[in-house]
Amino acid sequence: MFLFGGIDVILKRKYLSFYFLCLLAVVGSMFVLHCGLLASCCFPKFFTSMFSEAWEKSLPGNYETCDRLVTLLLAPSTDEGKRSSEIFSWRTPSFADLILHENKNESFNSKRQRMLHVLCRRYKQGTRTMVQLPVINSSPSLASAYQSLYVIDNPDVKLGDVIRFTIEMRNSIGHPTATGGGDFFKIRAENPETQSSVAASRIVSRNNGIYDVEIKTFWEGRHDVKVFFGQSGHFVDVIKHLTSQRFSEDASFLGKFVKKECARWGRNEICSVAGEERTLCHITPDVFPSSQVLCNFTGRRGDGWFCIKPRPPFVCESLHAVYSSLRKTSLDIFQVFPPNDRGNMQRKTVPGNIASVNVKGNQFHEHFRLSACTSGLKTPKPSGFWKNGLWKSRVCNNLHYSINPTIKADCLRHRTFYFIGDSTARQWYEYFVDDVRPFYVRPFVIKDKFLAREMTLYDDVWEPRSARIEDLNVTFQYRAHGPPLQNGGKFFATRFVSDQLDEIKSLDDEGRHLTVVIAIGPHFLLYNPDLFLARIESIKTAALKLLRRNPLATVIVKGPTTFVRGYGVGECCLSDWLSFRQHKLTQHVFDGTSIVFLDAWDMTVSHSSHDLIHPVRQVVENEIDLALSFSCSEKES
Repeated sequence: MFLFGGIDVILKRKYLSFYFLCLLAVVGSMFVLHCGLLASCCFPKFFTSMFSEAWEKSLPGNYETCDRLVTLLLAPSTDEGKRSSEIFSWRTPSFADLILHENKNESFNSKRQRMLHVLCRRYKQGTRTMVQLPVINSSPSLASAYQSLYVIDNPDVKLGDVIRFTIEMRNSIGHPTATGGGDFFKIRAENPETQSSVAASRIVSRNNGIYDVEIKTFWEGRHDVKVFFGQSGHFVDVIKHLTSQRFSEDASFLGKFVKKECARWGRNEICSVAGEERTLCHITPDVFPSSQVLCNFTGRRGDGWFCIKPRPPFVCESLHAVYSSLRKTSLDIFQVFPPNDRGNMQRKTVPGNIASVNVKGNQFHEHFRLSACTSGLKTPKPSGFWKNGLWKSRVCNNLHYSINPTIKADCLRHRTFYFIGDSTARQWYEYFVDDVRPFYVRPFVIKDKFLAREMTLYDDVWEPRSARIEDLNVTFQYRAHGPPLQNGGKFFATRFVSDQLDEIKSLDDEGRHLTVVIAIGPHFLLYNPDLFLARIESIKTAALKLLRRNPLATVIVKGPTTFVRGYGVGECCLSDWLSFRQHKLTQHVFDGTSIVFLDAWDMTVSHSSHDLIHPVRQVVENEIDLALSFSCSEKES
């Protein structure tokens, strides 16, 4: 009361009122600014989310999309002789026969109408509730993890040998899936006490519901066998059908074109948005009518991106941002499968006759017979194993820089690192970067000399950023890959990887201190794998030219990882079988070339953590250690 009374007295004095209001405004603005800086310093993620745009939208399924997906599901089997059936081809009986029961005399149109009635009618009725179909639960060829069994016939295994066993897949009532095959597994052996684990080296289907498995042994003692059932072969077949197009029915993009008006204010130019228009965008022009006029944003090496041309006064060059909409129709269709076969968060474990094998023998020294880490090496299966919480590569004799600060400092000194790609590449950048931005007052002193200071400001997860460690004269740069990006962003920030590689010029030291790390994959999961193949072939061509300009540089392509929907993964990714497919394709393109292929699949499938699309810090740290082993191999050897 005293305060407001005092203010009232002051305001009655006309000669002081103006000055007081000015002082009040200055104090208030300083308070707001202080609170903003404090919030952004202490709660940076909350602060940026308040002012960032929502780039991604999740939409419910609809009848039109379901209708088009039914057409995909009724497509005939592919030519298995053309390419590997494990990656591209689907099997018979088809998904339609699984749902409707096979009727050889039934016409295509009749089958299509029945499929529409089963899968799509709920959208017409205004409800999205899917009634579980009893035919799916009772199918003799649909595998169930809980009714299946793995059998180890000989548990007497010596160090360096393999643990051999068979998996007998059975249906929901315990009968063998005699017509089964193509089921997706993630298998490992582990010793939690020593943080040791290794992925299966071989999984082979007999095409009758029985699988032969081998796990190579690399440590003495306890080996707990873990057989995780991913999805049934039928589920995988549906995924292959739904990702057989050059565009996705469930993913669409809107380009935001803006018209700016700018005015001079002293030496500065201040711009504002005078208008905007949004049009449909896609990775391929196939989705648009042939008469549609398009803006072509294709990269120099043919990497595609197209948007419908906006109406005047907007021009193609005014594309400001891209928004994504992910529709849940495919996820709705998967509701016809039993709950344990939908790729949800819960791991499905296949029981066995022997839970643990005790491996006997002397120390196994394969790791120490390996050469230094250089390009051109082939990747064995498995590509490595975990021991005492550290990744031991079988490709080369990798060093563990994270536990040896001296060699880590020597390796990083005077280097430039480019991390180009998706959010898993950004994880590597963030590993080195201090979360506290440089323009805030630092509340404490960072003691770890390996934490970099950021030199850039950004309000979008895909915007370019850079950081430095001055004491070591090392620079880190992150750049996003080009579209598609399932969670959208500012268009200028997302450039094709091949174009970015072309812009790295010849260096005086021939690239001795240059390391480029590329990670690309998750944002292509919903598309025909031919599109992903074309994109990584483009990257390969550009990377090989970069290495001709800078023959001492290190270029690393990090492969995809495991994931489970629900842990940071929404509608964009139906199953990590798609990630496994990309892993096989990436390894095929890059393995054994002068570009280093880093196998992140074996590293994550064998790790004891949850299958996260953004792996835990221990995995990221060991990935980086392996990459540094290639970057610094000459110095260390």
